[in-house]
Amino acid sequence: MKVLLVNIDQEKLKSFLGVPIECVSIESFNEISCKSTGNLFFIYTDTDVNIPGEYDVKVIKKNNEITVMFDREYTISLNSGDYHLLDFKTDGTIYRYIFKIGDTKGIYVLKNKLNEDEILHFLLSLFVIEKIL
Repeated sequence: MKVLLVNIDQEKLKSFLGVPIECVSIESFNEISCKSTGNLFFIYTDTDVNIPGEYDVKVIKKNNEITVMFDREYTISLNSGDYHLLDFKTDGTIYRYIFKIGDTKGIYVLKNKLNEDEILHFLLSLFVIEKIL
């Protein structure tokens, strides 16, 4: 399976996933090795202009929104879409987030406050775990 990541911070995604994934640049990706091994490949680029090839999943970040084209189109954003932040509270030492995750809600309590970009990548990692891995 080939997963194309456009404008996605690979290190943030890897840290939230908590599992080792290998990302290769679109320039160094070898189509032959993908077909022969049947492995999961994460391919990244910083531009969404004239992307060659066919991909099983496309993940494109523009501004404060991530669009995932998989079995259908999913939207990950800060306050609307299939995956987004519903509520946030803190007592100054812990940070509680309530997220809409597809058709359900999830509560996450973290020691660190996430910025907007980290929230998007955190939600993307939940999508990847749920739908791709």
